[in-house]
Order: sequence, then structure tokens, then C-alpha cells
Amino acid sequence: MKKVSPKKRIFTILGIIVLILISIGFILGGIIWAQYRQEISLAQAIQKQGDVTYLVLFQNTLELRPTGGFVGNFAEVTLSKGKVKKYTIYNTNAFDYGKPGINAPQPIKTMLGVNTLQMRDGNWSPDFPTTAKQMIDLYKLEGGTQDIAGIIGFNASILPEILKIIGPVNVEGIDGELNADNVLLAVQYELNFGFIDKGISRADRKEPIKNLAAEVEKKIRKSSPQTLYTLANILIEQANQKQLLLWSSDQKVQDRVESLNWDGMIENNGDSDYFMLVDANLGALKTDYYMKRNINKIVDSCGDKLCSKITIQYNNTAKTASPLNNDYKSYTRVILPKNAFITNITGIDKDKIDYSSEYDKKIGGFQIYIPFNSTKNIVIDYSIPKPQQYSLQIQKQPGIAGFEFNLDYKPKSKQVSEYIHTDWNWKE
Repeated sequence: MKKVSPKKRIFTILGIIVLILISIGFILGGIIWAQYRQEISLAQAIQKQGDVTYLVLFQNTLELRPTGGFVGNFAEVTLSKGKVKKYTIYNTNAFDYGKPGINAPQPIKTMLGVNTLQMRDGNWSPDFPTTAKQMIDLYKLEGGTQDIAGIIGFNASILPEILKIIGPVNVEGIDGELNADNVLLAVQYELNFGFIDKGISRADRKEPIKNLAAEVEKKIRKSSPQTLYTLANILIEQANQKQLLLWSSDQKVQDRVESLNWDGMIENNGDSDYFMLVDANLGALKTDYYMKRNINKIVDSCGDKLCSKITIQYNNTAKTASPLNNDYKSYTRVILPKNAFITNITGIDKDKIDYSSEYDKKIGGFQIYIPFNSTKNIVIDYSIPKPQQYSLQIQKQPGIAGFEFNLDYKPKSKQVSEYIHTDWNWKE
């Protein structure tokens, strides 16, 4: 494979740093073929597409939504044989304004008072391929003119990881140095309140995001091959942790995405027990920065079934309210095996549970309310037919780092690790 000097690579906007992942084989060449064979295979598949346009969704993990976060910005990015040819960044609220949409899900109507679903709330499905197709439909419905070949979900939680590698940056329009520790809250404050003090119009308030992208791009261009290699490793780990997601209409590309498990699909658990927690912050604040989750699951025999009691402990660690955070308000879904029978859910804010069957799963949806500086337990009781051998598959929602998990399996005394399969680096 031909080596390409990292100095000559063009990294355009912050979100397109994801293309380090896609084109990693062309950044560092054959020296990493053995280590990144699958990633390079994906890069080659995208290169063979010729000129294609992807939508990159910038998902704000401080305001968690089903596939990672609120879509405050997105970009049209045209690639030519795997390289960035041109791009346009949009403020999603501005793009949506005055445009048509589709009928919004009832929780959005109830909790946000919004009857029409548009791109800013379009990532409602926790199954990323479903969300990707819906985002393309909404983009076209709202007047988008590009032929979209795929969707990339880029979560804001990646940004601190990048700054850990390339170092802090100074950005025009934002006071003070931005580093891995302060960048998310500093940018969020500027976009919500700082622009007012500076006399900047609401329409122009997101210009610092472009400035931030330019500064990060500048530092990456000046990075050594070793730094780029480290950065690529970090980004691959972020993709493995579901902070980068990809869907392509090209089946050859999508097959490679799925082989890397970067597709964000609700997985088929077969005969195993299954659990996924999906929060959608509909309180319109950035309280997810302070939210912690711990989960305990007890499994015991109950006749010819296995009965489970799952306790989800939410901890809103914010000591006080602020302009950026307050009480946590979420529409939450628990996704269970298709043959699960939910007997009870307690601790929820309102005594109303929405039951549905989607993705070959059983789903219970409900509102939760967690005041700041407090904890609350949500308890789900359900049963499944008793299998010959028990196993448990856990999927993590994109946008969170993970959670503490404990399994108490009472019928047998085997080690927990024999029963657990997760899609992130969980440790007992």
C-alpha cells in the first residue's frame, strides 16, 4: 500500500476528523495493515465509491438523545475517493426553521410541546440504521439538495479525547484556553449565554464551533506521525465505544461497518436475555454532564420461568441548578427480549408506561424526573421462559461512557463473566 505523508492530509472540520478512522490506511500506509486490516478494508470500500456525500451529525452528549445526543449541527460532506472535496455546516435549528416535518412521537409532543419531528429531534430511534434513514428523509423533506450516501454520527464526548492528544487550543469568540477538562461546558455556555454578553446575534452564535474546528484542524496538520497514530487509536476506541456511528446505503460499505460493530444497530440477542437502557433528555438543558447510572440485576427461578429485577440508580451529581443544568427530565426506554413479560415498573415520574414491540424486542417507555443533587431508583420486574443455559447481552446507549453493572444470578453459582456479553469495555 502506498504511504501518504500525514503532513499532506487535509482535515477540514472537527466532525470530519472521523475520516481519520475511515481513511486511516491512507494516512499511515502499510505499516499498520496487520493491526487495522478491517478498518483499512472499510477505507478502501469508501474510496471505491468515488464522489459521494455523507451527512455528519454533531450529537451533543450533554443533552442525551437515543443515538448519542441532541443534533445541534450537521454537515454535508462530499468525499472524492475517500478524501474531503467540500463541506457545508448547518445550524440544525436554522435549517429546520419554517420547514415541514413529520408527525412527532407522543413523548416529544408531551414533554417538548412540539408536534412536528424535524432534523434536530430526528435521532429518536435507538437503532442507528433506522435513525440514519429517517434523517435522510427529513433532510430531503426540508429541502436538502444533495444525494446522501450515508450518515455519520459524531458525539461531542470525542472532543475532550482529541484535546488530550493534541493539547489545548485558543478559539476566537470563546474566552480562555480550551482543554480536555473544560471544553464541553465552555463551548456550551458560549452557545447558550456568552454570545449575548458579546452582542452576537442568535443566528451567528455558533460561529465559535467553526473556529474551534479550524484550530483543531491546524494542530492536527502540524502533528507528527506518532501523534496521528495515537489519535487514530483513540478514535478507533471511541468508535468501539459507540461514540462514532456510521450507516451507508452502499451495502459493501455497510457490511464492513457491521463487521467492525460501528453500525449502532439494536443487536439480535437470539435466545439470550437482553437489556438496553435508552434515555432521551427532553428537559432542554445540558444536565447529562452530571448524570451517573448504576444498574443491578437479580435473576431467580420462578416456576418454569426466570424472573428478573433490574434496579437502575440515577444520580444527578449537580449540587445546584445553573443556566445549563437543572432537574433531569427524560423519556426513558428499557429494551428487553421479545419474549419478556414486564410485570411492574416502579419509581417513575408518572404512572404511565408505553409498551411496544420493535427491533424484535419488548420495550417499556416512561418519563423520569431526577432533581439535582439527588438519586432515584427505577425498578423493572419481568420474566422470560427458562432457557437451557442462561446468558445476558447488554447494549450501551451511545453518548454515555458506560455504567456500573452487577448481576446476581441465583439459580447457579457460576462466575458472572460466563453470563455477560456487552458491547463496550465493561469490567465486573
